[in-house]
Amino acid sequence: MEDKFCDEKIINLPNSLSFFRIILIAPTIYLLLNEFYKQAFFVLFIASITDFLDGFLARKLNQTTLIGKLLDPLADKILINYAFLLFTIKGAIPQFLWVTVFFKDTVLIVGSLVILTYNKEHVIKSSYAGKLATFFQIVLLLYILFEKLNILHNNLALSVIVYITFAFSIFALLHYVKKALYLIKT
Repeated sequence: MEDKFCDEKIINLPNSLSFFRIILIAPTIYLLLNEFYKQAFFVLFIASITDFLDGFLARKLNQTTLIGKLLDPLADKILINYAFLLFTIKGAIPQFLWVTVFFKDTVLIVGSLVILTYNKEHVIKSSYAGKLATFFQIVLLLYILFEKLNILHNNLALSVIVYITFAFSIFALLHYVKKALYLIKT
């Protein structure tokens, strides 16, 4: 049986945006480590826009590829988990939230690779649960940067965002596990 993914055009606009987001990981981490929060906010904001655009354009331009299905979530997971880890170390994000997000993302990546190994047709696609979890993770990071820049400071708002992020991360994990078990059975 011929592998339909061998003929895919790897370099297209959506995949280029995912590659660009991967490139933004190093400067984001550097800026956060050195507490250049204004610049970090700008870079993280650009990264979040590319996250929305790559998926939207892939569907709109009919340029969905296997590499894109892998790169897009991988770029998100690496960027978000490093930023969460740094803010957890600095005390801005509770440790339980970073552990939850890291565990969810590790299960998703490992599970996707296992399923992909058995059948390239069954890549676990992003779901609304996962997209909402990622959305709130980014909102939390941007909110913390607003706090670091002394633009906003509201402990209640921060707590609400933390627990919403936690809830959607758990929901996304359960949803992905359910999808993976279904794919394994089929």
